[in-house]
Amino acid sequence: MMNKILKLSPIIFVLIIVFYVLNLNSRWKKMMNNNKVIYTIGTTSSLKTTSRSGIYISYSFMTKKGEKLTTDQSFNIKDAKRSYSYIKRKYINKKFFVKYNTQDISYNEIYFDKPVPDSLYNCTKCYWEKPPW
Repeated sequence: MMNKILKLSPIIFVLIIVFYVLNLNSRWKKMMNNNKVIYTIGTTSSLKTTSRSGIYISYSFMTKKGEKLTTDQSFNIKDAKRSYSYIKRKYINKKFFVKYNTQDISYNEIYFDKPVPDSLYNCTKCYWEKPPW
């Protein structure tokens, strides 16, 4: 009986991890695709690379309630294969649109493919319920 349990334990462990990852992904989609999201403008500030996870860009934004959040997001668009200096020059200290959940601002994402146009570049309190692009 003990041998059967020991043989099944790696399978059970893997199933628990798969379930956990799927649950997180489902929660992320639910929080980011409901009617409680706002679009605003975020500013990128730094770039870091890791050997395991690739490139991360730090950014910050202000919520409609006046809370400031600084976080980072993995950088996985077509320019990710470019040089470090190219990515830094093109994406750091720039403004991009950010989407966040008003109930839990830790659910947010920056749109690196949606730079803020010059007409909105100095806007500090711009918020939209629908994508502004």
